[in-house]
Amino acid sequence: MKIFILAIGLLFSSLASAECSNNLVNLGVLAGGYSHHTSTKFAPDGGYLEDHRMRGIEIFHNRCGIRLGLSTAKFLDSFGEDSWLIAGTVEYSTEVAKHLELSIGIGASKVRTSYFHDIMAIPFIKISVPLFKINDNDIGIYVKVSNQPNRVHTDGVIAATVGFQLLTF
Repeated sequence: MKIFILAIGLLFSSLASAECSNNLVNLGVLAGGYSHHTSTKFAPDGGYLEDHRMRGIEIFHNRCGIRLGLSTAKFLDSFGEDSWLIAGTVEYSTEVAKHLELSIGIGASKVRTSYFHDIMAIPFIKISVPLFKINDNDIGIYVKVSNQPNRVHTDGVIAATVGFQLLTF
Protein backbone atom coordinates (compact mmCIF):
# COMPACT_ATOMS: atom_id res chain seq x y z
CA MET A 1 0.00 0.00 0.00
CA LYS A 2 2.88 2.39 0.77
CA ILE A 3 4.28 1.80 -2.71
CA PHE A 4 0.88 2.58 -4.24
CA ILE A 5 0.66 5.88 -2.29
CA LEU A 6 4.22 6.77 -3.31
CA ALA A 7 3.41 6.03 -6.97
CA ILE A 8 0.35 8.30 -6.86
CA GLY A 9 2.44 11.07 -5.28
CA LEU A 10 5.11 10.79 -7.98
CA LEU A 11 2.44 10.78 -10.68
CA PHE A 12 0.79 13.91 -9.23
CA SER A 13 4.14 15.73 -9.10
CA SER A 14 5.01 14.80 -12.69
CA LEU A 15 1.58 15.86 -13.92
CA ALA A 16 1.86 19.21 -12.15
CA SER A 17 4.84 20.08 -14.33
CA ALA A 18 3.47 18.59 -17.58
CA GLU A 19 2.36 20.86 -20.42
CA CYS A 20 -1.05 19.98 -21.80
CA SER A 21 -4.35 21.64 -22.49
CA ASN A 22 -6.66 19.66 -20.21
CA ASN A 23 -6.57 19.86 -16.43
CA LEU A 24 -10.03 18.88 -15.22
CA VAL A 25 -11.74 17.54 -12.15
CA ASN A 26 -14.77 15.34 -12.79
CA LEU A 27 -17.53 14.26 -10.45
CA GLY A 28 -19.52 11.13 -11.15
CA VAL A 29 -22.18 8.89 -9.70
CA LEU A 30 -21.77 5.11 -9.61
CA ALA A 31 -24.79 2.89 -10.14
CA GLY A 32 -25.57 -0.71 -10.94
CA GLY A 33 -22.73 -3.08 -10.26
CA TYR A 34 -23.15 -6.33 -12.16
CA SER A 35 -21.07 -9.50 -12.08
CA HIS A 36 -20.63 -12.93 -13.59
CA HIS A 37 -18.80 -15.54 -11.55
CA THR A 38 -16.27 -17.64 -13.44
CA SER A 39 -16.90 -20.68 -11.23
CA THR A 40 -19.45 -21.76 -8.63
CA LYS A 41 -17.37 -23.80 -6.19
CA PHE A 42 -18.29 -21.56 -3.23
CA ALA A 43 -21.73 -20.44 -4.47
CA PRO A 44 -24.69 -20.51 -2.07
CA ASP A 45 -27.56 -22.91 -2.80
CA GLY A 46 -29.58 -20.31 -4.71
CA GLY A 47 -26.54 -19.15 -6.71
CA TYR A 48 -24.71 -15.86 -6.57
CA LEU A 49 -26.38 -12.46 -6.57
CA GLU A 50 -25.16 -10.77 -9.76
CA ASP A 51 -27.07 -7.45 -9.59
CA HIS A 52 -25.32 -5.63 -6.75
CA ARG A 53 -27.44 -2.46 -6.55
CA MET A 54 -24.32 -0.30 -6.21
CA ARG A 55 -24.61 3.39 -5.42
CA GLY A 56 -21.67 5.67 -4.86
CA ILE A 57 -19.66 8.69 -5.93
CA GLU A 58 -16.41 9.11 -7.79
CA ILE A 59 -14.18 12.14 -8.22
CA PHE A 60 -11.17 12.14 -10.47
CA HIS A 61 -8.50 14.52 -11.70
CA ASN A 62 -7.82 14.32 -15.44
CA ARG A 63 -4.57 15.74 -16.81
CA CYS A 64 -2.85 14.82 -20.06
CA GLY A 65 -4.80 11.57 -20.40
CA ILE A 66 -3.93 10.38 -16.88
CA ARG A 67 -6.78 10.15 -14.37
CA LEU A 68 -6.36 9.83 -10.62
CA GLY A 69 -9.60 8.94 -8.90
CA LEU A 70 -11.20 8.34 -5.53
CA SER A 71 -14.52 6.60 -5.07
CA THR A 72 -16.71 5.15 -2.41
CA ALA A 73 -19.76 2.96 -2.79
CA LYS A 74 -22.28 0.79 -0.97
CA PHE A 75 -23.54 -2.39 -2.61
CA LEU A 76 -24.86 -5.88 -1.99
CA ASP A 77 -22.15 -8.55 -2.20
CA SER A 78 -22.50 -11.83 -4.08
CA PHE A 79 -24.32 -13.34 -1.08
CA GLY A 80 -26.81 -10.42 -0.83
CA GLU A 81 -25.16 -8.82 2.22
CA ASP A 82 -24.59 -5.07 2.68
CA SER A 83 -21.03 -4.14 1.70
CA TRP A 84 -18.88 -1.09 0.95
CA LEU A 85 -15.66 -0.07 -0.72
CA ILE A 86 -13.27 2.85 -0.88
CA ALA A 87 -10.96 2.93 -3.90
CA GLY A 88 -8.13 4.92 -5.39
CA THR A 89 -7.50 4.50 -9.12
CA VAL A 90 -4.90 5.43 -11.71
CA GLU A 91 -5.86 5.16 -15.36
CA TYR A 92 -4.66 6.21 -18.78
CA SER A 93 -7.35 7.33 -21.18
CA THR A 94 -7.39 8.13 -24.88
CA GLU A 95 -10.03 8.98 -27.46
CA VAL A 96 -10.24 5.99 -29.84
CA ALA A 97 -13.02 7.45 -32.01
CA LYS A 98 -15.13 10.58 -32.04
CA HIS A 99 -17.19 10.52 -28.83
CA LEU A 100 -15.62 7.29 -27.59
CA GLU A 101 -12.88 7.11 -24.97
CA LEU A 102 -11.04 4.02 -23.77
CA SER A 103 -9.13 3.79 -20.48
CA ILE A 104 -6.99 1.15 -18.82
CA GLY A 105 -6.04 1.34 -15.19
CA ILE A 106 -5.63 -0.21 -11.80
CA GLY A 107 -7.44 0.44 -8.56
CA ALA A 108 -6.53 -0.25 -4.95
CA SER A 109 -9.71 -0.87 -2.98
CA LYS A 110 -10.48 -1.36 0.69
CA VAL A 111 -13.42 -3.74 0.49
CA ARG A 112 -15.74 -5.02 3.20
CA THR A 113 -18.08 -7.83 2.20
CA SER A 114 -19.50 -10.80 4.08
CA TYR A 115 -16.58 -12.92 2.85
CA PHE A 116 -13.69 -10.49 2.20
CA HIS A 117 -12.27 -7.74 4.44
CA ASP A 118 -9.05 -6.49 2.94
CA ILE A 119 -7.31 -4.35 0.36
CA MET A 120 -7.13 -5.61 -3.19
CA ALA A 121 -5.63 -4.36 -6.44
CA ILE A 122 -7.92 -4.67 -9.45
CA PRO A 123 -6.96 -3.92 -13.06
CA PHE A 124 -9.79 -2.57 -15.24
CA ILE A 125 -10.79 -1.17 -18.61
CA LYS A 126 -13.30 1.64 -19.00
CA ILE A 127 -15.32 2.85 -21.97
CA SER A 128 -16.71 6.41 -21.81
CA VAL A 129 -19.23 8.10 -24.08
CA PRO A 130 -20.24 11.77 -23.74
CA LEU A 131 -24.00 12.12 -24.18
CA PHE A 132 -24.40 15.91 -24.28
CA LYS A 133 -22.84 19.17 -23.11
CA ILE A 134 -23.94 21.71 -20.52
CA ASN A 135 -21.85 24.91 -20.41
CA ASP A 136 -18.96 23.15 -22.24
CA ASN A 137 -19.05 20.27 -19.73
CA ASP A 138 -19.36 16.74 -21.11
CA ILE A 139 -22.15 14.84 -19.40
CA GLY A 140 -21.71 11.18 -20.14
CA ILE A 141 -21.86 7.55 -19.22
CA TYR A 142 -19.06 5.07 -18.65
CA VAL A 143 -18.75 1.37 -17.98
CA LYS A 144 -15.82 -0.03 -16.01
CA VAL A 145 -15.08 -3.76 -16.34
CA SER A 146 -12.69 -5.68 -14.08
CA ASN A 147 -11.61 -9.26 -13.56
CA GLN A 148 -11.21 -10.34 -9.94
CA PRO A 149 -9.39 -13.68 -9.62
CA ASN A 150 -10.27 -16.53 -7.27
CA ARG A 151 -9.35 -15.82 -3.67
CA VAL A 152 -9.47 -18.03 -0.59
CA HIS A 153 -13.11 -19.22 -0.22
CA THR A 154 -14.33 -17.12 -3.16
CA ASP A 155 -14.84 -17.74 -6.86
CA GLY A 156 -13.42 -15.49 -9.55
CA VAL A 157 -15.70 -12.84 -10.99
CA ILE A 158 -15.94 -10.46 -13.91
CA ALA A 159 -17.59 -7.26 -12.68
CA ALA A 160 -19.01 -4.20 -14.43
CA THR A 161 -19.91 -0.85 -12.90
CA VAL A 162 -21.89 1.89 -14.61
CA GLY A 163 -20.96 5.50 -13.92
CA PHE A 164 -22.41 8.84 -14.94
CA GLN A 165 -20.09 11.83 -15.32
CA LEU A 166 -22.15 14.71 -14.03
CA LEU A 167 -19.86 17.69 -13.51
CA THR A 168 -16.52 18.94 -14.78
CA PHE A 169 -14.70 21.85 -13.20
